[in-house]
Amino acid sequence: MREAGQMILLAVMCLAFGATAQFPVQSATWGDPVKYPFEACAVNPFTSIYTTRVNKYFKDPMANNAWTMCFKITALDIDACWERNGYKNAQGQVVRGNETRCCDTNMNKLKLLVKPSCRGSIMHFTIDKGAGEVKSSSFTWDEWTRQGKKYLTLKFTPLYLQPNTADGVEICVRLKAPCATMQELSPNGNSLMWAMYDKKGTSNGKNYECCPMGVVPVETDTLEDDEPFMDMSPPPPARSPSPPRPKKSPPPPKKPSPPRVNKKKSPPPPRA
Repeated sequence: MREAGQMILLAVMCLAFGATAQFPVQSATWGDPVKYPFEACAVNPFTSIYTTRVNKYFKDPMANNAWTMCFKITALDIDACWERNGYKNAQGQVVRGNETRCCDTNMNKLKLLVKPSCRGSIMHFTIDKGAGEVKSSSFTWDEWTRQGKKYLTLKFTPLYLQPNTADGVEICVRLKAPCATMQELSPNGNSLMWAMYDKKGTSNGKNYECCPMGVVPVETDTLEDDEPFMDMSPPPPARSPSPPRPKKSPPPPKKPSPPRVNKKKSPPPPRA
């Protein structure tokens, strides 16, 4: 149910974005280099286990009017992905590798389509893989010209994510002027298009084989994670309590001193 709900929501958002955006959107399984993400790879999100959403959005307390947006990666079930794409043999068994490897490939790059005037609007970004492993990484801006129109993409790479380690990974991006908010970063003011990539290869004669894409709505208010990343490692063993220290015995009471006796001096003998 969780996977089906996510995929239905993703499909609805893609259709809604395509109807309102002022730039071309893919509709087929294989990408058209004229349209975003401008690569001839498998763009249909139903062919991949990876999807993402914005799970946090908050104003930076250290910078005036600068916001941070975080994307949480979800890795869906691999077998369910193959079954969803109908890759089965005559005996009904799931067959791996007869079409694409997008159901069990690694994920190495996240790309966003942003407003062309937003170049330079990123302070930095971090990858949180859980268990306290938070790392800064690199990002690049790429300009594209298609059919006389200019586009700008923001690329985060390398991510080095695998199907068994990607679920729950969080990518956080700190924005700055001229596009310090998601709404300013968005080309149409209400949505951001994303695409995730596998590693470059030669499969099917293409540089990238898998680049599932989707849409996230622009956030305008603070958003807190409704499914926080949980570290499931066992807690350290509790320390045994130290035995109580023995109390010192009180000192024995002092004996009272005998009363002092004032000795009177004998009077001197009378003078003769």
